Amino acid sequence: MKKLLRFDPNKSFIELPIVWITVGFISLTSAIFVFLIAKNGHYEPNLNARGFNFFLSEFKFPLGTLALIIPIVALLSANHRSEQTKAQIYATNSQNLFTNYYKHIEEFEKYISKHENLKESIQNPRKLHKKIYPNARFGETHISNEVTNEIEKKSAAIIDTMLQFSTGHRGTQNDSIFDLNAKIDEFANDFHITFNFKNGKIFSHEGMTISLPELDLRYLFIRAQRVAQLIETLLTFDTEFESPIGLRNILNIDIKGVPSYKINDSVNAPPFELPELSKEY
Repeated sequence: MKKLLRFDPNKSFIELPIVWITVGFISLTSAIFVFLIAKNGHYEPNLNARGFNFFLSEFKFPLGTLALIIPIVALLSANHRSEQTKAQIYATNSQNLFTNYYKHIEEFEKYISKHENLKESIQNPRKLHKKIYPNARFGETHISNEVTNEIEKKSAAIIDTMLQFSTGHRGTQNDSIFDLNAKIDEFANDFHITFNFKNGKIFSHEGMTISLPELDLRYLFIRAQRVAQLIETLLTFDTEFESPIGLRNILNIDIKGVPSYKINDSVNAPPFELPELSKEY
């Protein structure tokens, strides 16, 4: 029944079932009134002017009922035009969203290509675009709150691990080193970023492996900063993006304050301070 009463914007007005149902119902009702009046009136045919006037007088109710077709059909027509207009607006908006979506992807890829550090580190820009802008297809082209919250969460996890170096004891540094490296990997992988030092040396400990130039701890902190810089550069494609405080804290670390010692000799390394970091982030 709903289908019969629907104003399909893709059909012409004359093709709408509701139009014919309305016209048919009013016509049938009028015909029934004519039949009842004629049956009970015992009229005789009279085709002169007086007869026609008499007909109009006697049958004015069914004729008035039949005349309702005109205003009712006009209302139906107006509603149908309104539905067609809404359909046209929807189609136009959908086309604009579709065009803007692919234009946004294109500009995003161009932005990555213009930054050599991003170009070398990101292998799948479209998959990354889908992660950062999950609702871009619907016109939302700003960094989602989910992404911002994820950045803050991952940054906080990295900072917590970094702070272990200032509170740790000799002999526990290896755990912190591999824990920090794993969190940096997780942060980078979440944004489809690949960043490793090309001239790294490999160090293994209890089944875990890490690669750093000269096996120098300082490069692990440098790697964390490089990944944070890549993510920040990537997200500033959205001109309204503001880096979460956790990400800024990582970027503000003074690498000179990180001691240069071999991670394979970390058992003899003392704790060190990171004044740029605080648990009050």
